[in-house]
Amino acid sequence: MGRSRRGMPPASSSKAATVLDRELSELVADVGIPLVGATLLTRWWSPLHPRAAWQLQFADGHALKGMRFNSPAVADGVDHLLGLLGDRHFPRIIARRGPAMLLQWIEGAPVTSRRGQADVLRQCGFLHGWIHAQAPGGAGATAPGSKPDWGARLEAAAEILAKSGTLARREAGELIRQARMHLPLTAATGITHGDFCAENLIAGQPDRIYVIDNETLQMDALDYDLARTWYRWPMGRRHWAAYGGGYSEHRGLADFKAHFPYWSVLVLLESAIWHLAKRTGAESIPLRRLPALRRVWSRSGRGVRGAVGP
Repeated sequence: MGRSRRGMPPASSSKAATVLDRELSELVADVGIPLVGATLLTRWWSPLHPRAAWQLQFADGHALKGMRFNSPAVADGVDHLLGLLGDRHFPRIIARRGPAMLLQWIEGAPVTSRRGQADVLRQCGFLHGWIHAQAPGGAGATAPGSKPDWGARLEAAAEILAKSGTLARREAGELIRQARMHLPLTAATGITHGDFCAENLIAGQPDRIYVIDNETLQMDALDYDLARTWYRWPMGRRHWAAYGGGYSEHRGLADFKAHFPYWSVLVLLESAIWHLAKRTGAESIPLRRLPALRRVWSRSGRGVRGAVGP
């Protein structure tokens, strides 16, 4: 069976059922076909956060995706939002029990291998914009919504990293000062993906993009979600133009660009906190992006728009 899409070794076929927890094992048993393989897909798995995903292979040759969320409440939220988004671009939910879920396995070529094609990037941006245009009660553009003190969220993230010794307090203070110059007072909120990037997208047939990893679906600020894509899917200006052209067919990018220095710093700091909390040892990965932001600030004195990112 080789290695999984995320580079994790597969479980042995004879032990496939034993790597799954009780709820997911019960869902697998309900399929009624012997399980012969379970490949862990989760790259940053941690016993502190039991969320994980597997490719499950059955004796008749078909595969399903198995998901274990951190709690039934989180699974409820993803279940609800996938129901709103439908199955044209997302896998169908086959079965659900507590924090466990079985989903359709999507076959196709990863977008990663085609990421430089402008038409594919535009199609991906179009799909991202479409997700953001879906209101919780049905289709339609989301309205701007206030969020209690976005500045406090930024400062809280910097303080956590400073206390842990991951980020120097002087460095954290400079980041906050620069980001606050572009602080949004309100932000449009709606359905966000949380990890919309090339490795989570499949180019299926006929000429359709599928979003295959959706465990981070939630309600949040749309521009924070765009900044997550900027971080997780580095693109040059020309590629961002194609992506943004597709996205803009559903929602304009003016607010995102105006406040990009704030969203980019917040995303990098909170990504580092995520790694710190899960004890992956990789909190330095997002923080390596910060020097590039500071270099552009020092040259331009007006933020990073158009220089790194969209």
